[in-house]
Amino acid sequence: MPYRIELTAVDIQTLGALAALITEKPYPPSLGELAERLEVTITPAHKRLERLRDLGWVEWEPGKGRTIRLVKKPNSPREE
Repeated sequence: MPYRIELTAVDIQTLGALAALITEKPYPPSLGELAERLEVTITPAHKRLERLRDLGWVEWEPGKGRTIRLVKKPNSPREE
């Protein structure tokens, strides 16, 4: 059986906030907007995104603004 990392409550909160921001506007959210939604500063918001990127949930283009996007949908079935 392959090793799987489960999403934490913080991961789920971050994905939910990101999904909400994406549906509210016709363009991707900024890191600052995500941080504001999560009620944290930029640094912890960035660390949360890095973890989700490493898990394959989000991606973005480093050095460019408003490129955060979901790769998997938060309500999609678990992959085995």
